[in-house]
Amino acid sequence: METLSQKQIQHQYQGLEVQPMPLPIELVLHIITCVLPNPGSFLTRSNPITKMLLSFTLVCFETYRLARRYLREHCIYISTSIHLSSILLSIPCSPGSELCKVPSLYLAPFKETIDDLPVALWTRELLLYTSPTLRKLVIDIPLRSLCAEEDRLDVRRILRDGFAQLERLEEFVSVQDDLFLDLARDSEKAFVWRQWPNLKRLALYRAEFSEEFWRNVGKMPTLNMLMLVRPIGLQEFCVKTKAFEQFPGGRSLNLFLVNAENEAVLDIPATGWKVADASKAMNIWRYDLATSPIGRDVGEACREWIKTKTMNNTLWCL
Repeated sequence: METLSQKQIQHQYQGLEVQPMPLPIELVLHIITCVLPNPGSFLTRSNPITKMLLSFTLVCFETYRLARRYLREHCIYISTSIHLSSILLSIPCSPGSELCKVPSLYLAPFKETIDDLPVALWTRELLLYTSPTLRKLVIDIPLRSLCAEEDRLDVRRILRDGFAQLERLEEFVSVQDDLFLDLARDSEKAFVWRQWPNLKRLALYRAEFSEEFWRNVGKMPTLNMLMLVRPIGLQEFCVKTKAFEQFPGGRSLNLFLVNAENEAVLDIPATGWKVADASKAMNIWRYDLATSPIGRDVGEACREWIKTKTMNNTLWCL
């Protein structure tokens, strides 16, 4: 059987223009999906995946639609006031705004203090727009930077009004405090997260163990996972005894206690566990966080740990 030599093949196809073969759209969409992080993770604006998704919004309608969806799911990470204002300015007047479809949000628009009226108003507006679909919210806001007595611009009330709108929220994480938004003349509703009827997972930094705290937790039947990072007053009383004094019968709860290893509580009061929780409805886990290198600020290390865990959605996987 006669075969063609390489020169004959080159001569035969000489002059023919090679046309590029486009990839099937299904394959392109599959490539976009394969590079995504874990569900529930957040991506910063500088992340290569974020930039890739933005590029695909310019290719064609099909890639635009899919990339926009993933941008909503993973890339609503607001770390500056400028970013926050630009997002609000981009909201179209139509009721079908993309911002009304956001399932998760990382919010850190303030710098060292919340004493900034424009940013407070923008934050409230954003929470109002996203409240119909927002299920997960992470905040990195210095709420304790301004006490109620010095709040001349009433920014604490403005922020509290915004958070109170999140009735469909299922997961909330506060990196810097316990969502401290007390008002000078209205201390009865200090626990803003108590107003979220669908809340299932709650993570707070430096929350205070108190009878009032557990009373509010007990009034949230859907809450099944509670994480307290560097809690205050952990050794003052038996957790289960105090909790089940406020909980209805049969209430179950998974409690995660996170602390720095050099501040770790060696013995948590547990003398009343068997009596208070005979059915073992409350599970308690302890996690001692390494704070190396030596001399590093404990609070900074713990807050950085919370941020990292929430960014890759592994906070509840201890």
